[in-house]
Amino acid sequence: MEGIDYSVKYLQDIKFDQLSFSEKVEIKRKGRLTPPLFVEQASSSNGRSYTRQFNIAMYDKHEWLCGCQYYNALFCFPCLLFGGDHSWTIKGVTDLKHLNEKILKH
Repeated sequence: MEGIDYSVKYLQDIKFDQLSFSEKVEIKRKGRLTPPLFVEQASSSNGRSYTRQFNIAMYDKHEWLCGCQYYNALFCFPCLLFGGDHSWTIKGVTDLKHLNEKILKH
């Protein structure tokens, strides 16, 4: 695994508990994935239209949050490794309007 870049897809496909100790350590050493994402969501309120955009500073606010450029979505890094809520491990979260609520609930 040394020198190999892992992805959210890789973490979804593997069984973390079945990896060798050195592979687990390498994933932990590399840490969560925090790529810039281009998640946008059109909304309107009181007759005014606007576009919400993902702010990369969210990674700093929530140290468990990770992203995937392939899916263009947010994921929970511990849940990817150990299993967890479907929306945080399989499909990812892209609903920016309710993102803070989902984060607080998770």
